[in-house]
Amino acid sequence: MLNTMARNASSREITPLQGELLRALISSGISKDALLSACDELYAKLAQSAQRADGTAVEQQPKHNSSDHLQGTQVKSEVVKLEEAPQRRLTRDVSLEAQQISFVDQMLGMDPWQAAKLIKMYMQQHNIPQREVVESTGLNQSHLSQHLNKGTPMKTSKRAALYTWFENKRKEIIERKEVVCNIIII
Repeated sequence: MLNTMARNASSREITPLQGELLRALISSGISKDALLSACDELYAKLAQSAQRADGTAVEQQPKHNSSDHLQGTQVKSEVVKLEEAPQRRLTRDVSLEAQQISFVDQMLGMDPWQAAKLIKMYMQQHNIPQREVVESTGLNQSHLSQHLNKGTPMKTSKRAALYTWFENKRKEIIERKEVVCNIIII
């Protein structure tokens, strides 16, 4: 299932669930401008949280103005945005790879108990089961559970594997949200 999501996230296709969510939003009567505004707010929040977590500057997404949609230049501006999107994504992917190394180093520099609470909270927020971490990292289920729930110490190499998984999962979730917002914009 994760491979399917990753393929859909990297291409511009949406999953049936994402399509259903989009149809529900559109049928709810929300205007295109309100939807674009909500996506812009989401991008801003994601950028702020990534900036706080990584300690680096994050590119802000362009604001959408309702007057753009009323002008005759709408088609031209959308074409320019579509042409710039792959270039921005490539730049973002390269910078995210560099940030991942520093992110893991930052997490290793944190208090292990604080880092464990952060990861546990994120997993709960996004309904990520611990078995997914175990399957991806090869960590022991019992040891992982004790670390996340009680703060039981874990070797640095195992913590690094956990933090690397955490960063990759964060990127995957952010990318999925970007794909949904990009499809709505198109």
